[in-house]
Amino acid sequence: MTELRYIMFQENSLSGGVPTEVGKLVKVNSLYMNNNQLDAPLPEEIGEMENLRDIRLHDNLIPGVIPDSIGKLFKLRYLDFYNNQMVGDIPAGIKNLTNLKTLYVQNEHLTPVRQRYCRQRIPNVGKYNWRMVREEYQQMTSVLCPDMHDVDFTFNSLQASQSYEAAS
Repeated sequence: MTELRYIMFQENSLSGGVPTEVGKLVKVNSLYMNNNQLDAPLPEEIGEMENLRDIRLHDNLIPGVIPDSIGKLFKLRYLDFYNNQMVGDIPAGIKNLTNLKTLYVQNEHLTPVRQRYCRQRIPNVGKYNWRMVREEYQQMTSVLCPDMHDVDFTFNSLQASQSYEAAS
């Protein structure tokens, strides 16, 4: 399968995870495994897929963190990890992806955005736009905000945040 260019397994009720051997598929341009039931962390080997331009893994159950190796996918244009169970921030190497046009992640991955807009309410943006992050990423990560609001307060409406605080 060394000449494989596309992996399109979307909407198939697949479970398990992306195998570590995926890193050997260096000619793959598109990895579509969205709308399944993938429930294993992404392997670091995904960063070895040097020709990858499009990753669509949204709407799964993927836990863990976004692998640091994502920052090595210099040809990547579209990255969608939205609606999974991942934790942590976007890896710093993402700022090196100069071809990336679209990045979709959960609000929980956007600590740099919360740092930049320290103690301010930000409209719930849902799927986040990469251009905004790319242009300001360095600046956002250098801002110190010692008393930052949590994700729910920052990104939800005032009414939703008041309900959240009352329940806490």
